[in-house]
Amino acid sequence: MKVFLMVPEMDLGGVEEGTFDLASEMKKMDIDVTIISGTGRYIPLLKKAGIKWFDLPTSRKTPGIFLKSVMKLREILKTEQPDILHCRSRFPAWIAYYALSASEKTKFITSIHGFYSCPLYSKILAKGERVIVISDTLKQFAIQKLGANPESVRVIHNGIRFEPYINLGAEKQGGGGVGLVGRLTKLKGYQYLIQAFALVKTTISDADLWIIGNGPFKKNLEMLCSNLGISVRFLEGRASEYLPRMDLLVAPHIETETIKEGITPWLGRTVYEAELSEVPVITTLNGIPKGTFVKTDTEILTSPCDSQGIAKAIVFAVHHPEEIRVMAKNGKNFVINHFSIEQMVSKTLRVYQEIL
Repeated sequence: MKVFLMVPEMDLGGVEEGTFDLASEMKKMDIDVTIISGTGRYIPLLKKAGIKWFDLPTSRKTPGIFLKSVMKLREILKTEQPDILHCRSRFPAWIAYYALSASEKTKFITSIHGFYSCPLYSKILAKGERVIVISDTLKQFAIQKLGANPESVRVIHNGIRFEPYINLGAEKQGGGGVGLVGRLTKLKGYQYLIQAFALVKTTISDADLWIIGNGPFKKNLEMLCSNLGISVRFLEGRASEYLPRMDLLVAPHIETETIKEGITPWLGRTVYEAELSEVPVITTLNGIPKGTFVKTDTEILTSPCDSQGIAKAIVFAVHHPEEIRVMAKNGKNFVINHFSIEQMVSKTLRVYQEIL
C-alpha cells in the first residue's frame, strides 16, 4: 500500500502533529508513506524518521498558488502512483480534488478535525470516497452541514503520543496555578478564561494564571488583562515544559461538542496531554447550563463562552484538591485506554483497505 498524506504545512499544530504521528507509525509498519506539504518545524523530524516528503506550499490560499499546486500535484501523482491520497485540511483537499481528475488509480480520502465556519468552502471535505471524522458529533456535522454521504463517514478518534506526557506526573512540582496551552486565537475562548480569572481573584487573591502560546489574538488578550486590572503571565514553549508545574489546566473552547450519555467526545489534544500528565482539567461542552459546571470522573465541564461557570469550576478545584487529584488519575487512565496512536493507525488502515 502506498499512502500520501497532505496538509498545508508541517509546522507545530494539532493536525500537523497528528499527521506526523500517523506517518511515523505507518513507517514502522513498513507502509510506503509520503507527506505532501509546505515547510515547517516537522520537516527535520520527517527526514530523521525516513519519511518521504514533497514540498508543495499551500498555506497561502491564492488563485495563483492553487493553479500552480494542482499542476505540480498532478505530476507527482503521475510519477508516484499512490494508492491513497489522504487530505487532512481544506485547501489541500481542493487541490487534490482537481489534481485527481486525471488519475484512475489513487483513492481520495478526507479528514474533518473541527467545526468549520464556512460551509461552502468546507464542503470539499465531504467529497472523499471515505470521510474520517474524529468524533460522533463531527460525524453529524459532516452529514448535516457539509453534505457527506452517511455511508462514507467513519469515526476515528485522534491518537495521542503518550511520551513524554505519561511520565510527567512523576515530575509534578505544582505551584503554577491555572494554565492554558495553545495557539492564541479567538475561537479558543481564552478571553472567557481571563474574564473568569478576574472573578476568581476577588475570592482567591493569590491565584496565578499562565497563558502558554502565541498567535494573532495575543495582543487582544493582553489588552483584556490590562482592562480588567489583572496580572497574567504570557509564556512560550512546549506543553511538556509547563504541565508538571501546573495545578490546573483550562481549555475553554468556543467550538466544541455536545454532552451525550454513552458517547465519547473529542475534547482536544491539549486536554488529553494534560490528563496524561495527571493535571486536572476544566474544559467545555455544549448542553451544560450557563453559570454552572459538571463534574465527571475525568474532568470538570462548563458551557462554552461562560466566564461565570469557568470561575465557579476553578474555585471548586482550588477548594477540593483531593477530589480533583483522583479525577486527574482517572483522566490519565481514560486517555491511555481510548486515544493511543496504535488504535488511530489501525482504524485508519482499515478505512484505506475498504476502498482498495
